[in-house]
Amino acid sequence: MACINAPAWKGCAPPCQKDLSYLQQWLEAFVTNFEKIIAVHSLEPRRPEDSVSEIPLLPLDVLQVLTQQLTSSVSQISRQEVVEAGLKQALLLIKFFVIICRNLENVQADRPPLFVHELICLLSTCSKKLKSSPGEPWPDRSQLENVTLYALHLCECLFDPYQTWRRQLSGEIVTMKEKSKYKFAPAGLPQEFGSFFEECFEEGEQLPEPLQLRLIHLFGAILSGSKQNALQMVTPSTVEVLMLVLRRWCLPANGPTKNPQLLQLTLKSVVCMVHVLHTSSPSQRAVEIRAILDSFFKVLNADQSLASLEGSPGPHWEEKLITLRVNMLDAIPEMLNYDDRPVLQAIFLSNNCFEHIIRLIQNSKLYLSSECKAPGSDLATRLLTEMEIHQVFDNSSDAIPIHAIRVLTSIMATSPAAKEVFKERIGYSHLYEVLKSQSQPTKKLLQDLLNMAVEGDHSASPPRLIHNEQPLLILIMWLPELKSQDLQIFLSEWLKKICDASLQSRTTCVRAGMVGHLLDALCAAEQALDGKCVENLIHLLQALGSLSIRPGELRQLLKLLRTDQGKGCHPYTVQVIRALSGMARKDGPERALQYFDLTPSMAGIMVPTIQKWPGGGFAFHAWLCLLVEETKDALEETGRLKRKQLYSFFTASGTGFEAFFTMDGMLVVAVCTKKEYITVALPEFPFHDAAWHCVDVVHIVGRRPFGQNLVNIFVDGQLQKVAQLRFPSLGEAFTSCCIGSAGHRTTTTSTVYSPPSHSPDLGFPTHPFLSRSQSFPASLAPHTWTPIPARESVVSTMVAGAQDTEWGMPTSLEGHLGSVSIFYEALQPAQVKALFLAGPNIASPFKPEGDFWELSSKLLLYYTPQACKSNICLDLSPNHNFDGRLTGHQVVNWDVKDVINCVGGMGALLPLLDQVASQKEEGKDSQEIHDLVGPELTSSRSAQGLPIALGKSSGYKGLHFIRSDAGHSLHENPFRIPR
Repeated sequence: MACINAPAWKGCAPPCQKDLSYLQQWLEAFVTNFEKIIAVHSLEPRRPEDSVSEIPLLPLDVLQVLTQQLTSSVSQISRQEVVEAGLKQALLLIKFFVIICRNLENVQADRPPLFVHELICLLSTCSKKLKSSPGEPWPDRSQLENVTLYALHLCECLFDPYQTWRRQLSGEIVTMKEKSKYKFAPAGLPQEFGSFFEECFEEGEQLPEPLQLRLIHLFGAILSGSKQNALQMVTPSTVEVLMLVLRRWCLPANGPTKNPQLLQLTLKSVVCMVHVLHTSSPSQRAVEIRAILDSFFKVLNADQSLASLEGSPGPHWEEKLITLRVNMLDAIPEMLNYDDRPVLQAIFLSNNCFEHIIRLIQNSKLYLSSECKAPGSDLATRLLTEMEIHQVFDNSSDAIPIHAIRVLTSIMATSPAAKEVFKERIGYSHLYEVLKSQSQPTKKLLQDLLNMAVEGDHSASPPRLIHNEQPLLILIMWLPELKSQDLQIFLSEWLKKICDASLQSRTTCVRAGMVGHLLDALCAAEQALDGKCVENLIHLLQALGSLSIRPGELRQLLKLLRTDQGKGCHPYTVQVIRALSGMARKDGPERALQYFDLTPSMAGIMVPTIQKWPGGGFAFHAWLCLLVEETKDALEETGRLKRKQLYSFFTASGTGFEAFFTMDGMLVVAVCTKKEYITVALPEFPFHDAAWHCVDVVHIVGRRPFGQNLVNIFVDGQLQKVAQLRFPSLGEAFTSCCIGSAGHRTTTTSTVYSPPSHSPDLGFPTHPFLSRSQSFPASLAPHTWTPIPARESVVSTMVAGAQDTEWGMPTSLEGHLGSVSIFYEALQPAQVKALFLAGPNIASPFKPEGDFWELSSKLLLYYTPQACKSNICLDLSPNHNFDGRLTGHQVVNWDVKDVINCVGGMGALLPLLDQVASQKEEGKDSQEIHDLVGPELTSSRSAQGLPIALGKSSGYKGLHFIRSDAGHSLHENPFRIPR
């Protein structure tokens, strides 16, 4: 027993070589002492034991002797007369090797274990013997299975010594950084292992299921343990083996129920194969990811299991089929959940994944004959002609559609390109028809469609933003078809919560045409919809209509409320009038009706090169609205600062003007010289409130000899900050000019260069790219810098080129931008105030008949969303020299007051008022009815009136009733309302 301790090991080596009986006794004693740490029957990650540190380093001469003994044991197992003795000795040696391998020095690369080849030979011999006599109760069978189990466990210890596979199965995330710190490499995989693995699953008799499970488990361990071994293992043949295991899952065999863990481990191995190939170069791969996905989708949509019903079906085969397909669907998001996700999404798209998923949903409702037909009967004919049929998936009718929706969500998540591909190839209307053809939806299916819209948990708090509005439109169309009132109320409440959660969500819904879909739903089944459901839909209609409602949509709404003569008030009339009044009511500051949507990270306006700055100052004026970011985005981008560009005007040498917003909505104004990047921040004013603000930045050149260069920052017409800020030279051409755009992104580098007198040409190209910011190239400046202490915490200075490190990488404005004006002279505070008071919706302010004609002499360029066509922003300044190029969306909203005038003014509402008046005559509370129509609907931004010929309209009586009871302002002029 003294030989168990590491220091005495070398002294034991000579006796072990001379006296085999002594060696046998020592082996038995050693294994008995450490056997408790093997735990061969568990797949959980083992805990570190103190006894492991006592395991000695194995001398090579002893390793050779034991390897020879293992070879002898394999030979004995092949002969029936000595098979028992061979199995007993092989089991002892395998246990010894498992224990020794816990000391990773025994399997390091410079001393590879010599017994690996004999181990594979032992496994091959045992598997052939097991397959040659399946199910025969001969005495040595259980011992043979036990030896095979321990041998597979030993292989796992050799090829995945750090238990990476087991830890991943338990939910632990093992990063590449952690793997790079591993001290010892796994043992090299012998070439013959691949052949052995394929033989174990070839057609014919199969190994016992527990051994199949451990073989698949070992396959996954090899993939996770070493990339070199994994690439050697992933071949077309091994891919076919895994697909064969999947195909066999629901065969109508009459054997015992299969272990679901075998299915799960097989799919985990397929996922791991995809990730291994994804991180390798094409020259290293023996098979491409596309080939794996092609085989995967063939199994997913295969009819082999159904075709086998031509014979005698096994028990509960349909449950096995659902289990197989649901687990295969769940594996797809796991494949995509990896580094460089967009590349994996593109591979899935190239494999026609959408078509496969939709076909699977279509085929998820199958009908089978309750009686078997003759052997020669065709399955398709039976499905079409059999009269006595039953639905296969009664117990889980929407299991496959639910999981399929999750797969579609995963493939399209964060990928505008994937969403467009789905629209073109499948279309959401087709998806709706496919889902509707299944049956009445369950609550779970509706929830997953809501999750698809927000690409996450729809019930999260705070509510998530809408990333895909199309599923919401499907749900609204489906709403009138729902027979369950509880589901109607549930769905309408969540639609209201999600779509009205934020300005971004309302904007997305309006742009998607949700107002029209809501009206269609209200028109489609006004009698079938629950009252609470109608209330929720009209509330959402008011929220979206407050942002924008088109004339055609208002006409459709008024048409919905028509009633035949004598039928009284429409049940929706009171709620709709209240909603219209709410749409017209404007709470908070004025908002821009037309704007540039610069939400995408690559959006913005590119301005052509300004060869010569016309004046001696710089002033920027714009209306903007910053959008609130989701909480998860901030978590995902921890450590990745970004600055949301408002504008940047730079020369080829890197000097110029810049302004941006930080991630928390703080405005920063910057000037860049050839050596310094100087900033002034405005932390006192929060811009992350999803409200419209007027921002003016005015740079003033100091008059010589004692004048100082200043910057004035105005917000909503009020001077918020004055600071001394250097003014860059205006002698060079401004070659890199952007508004709301990331432009040419800078890069930081640790290499130190001497700042050159000029930088490469940054001229405005014919087709500009919006991938980098217009700041001084960081590669031209030292990487390390020391900020100069700011005077009174107002102005801070750093080395030019270090701004990406300090303030973050540039991105688009990530918000909405109204009209933009650039002046080449400074503006006075009174002029800034006047521009603010004119509001964000003023039309043509700089025309001769406009309010600010005197400022046109200082105007360099003027962009407005009204003058943007085919992504070209026309410059409406007097010189018309700088037409910009827009990357983003041009948004046009309609104010309900203007729309009412478009459809005939207040006269169009008189029939509704007549219905309300009839309610009063039936005893309704007149004051409550009057409150529905207030000055919001009868006033507008313009004081100009609009004559209405009421004639003998029946609505006049209702209008007169409201006017006489409440003393409404229309009493003075009942035939004119404000425009």
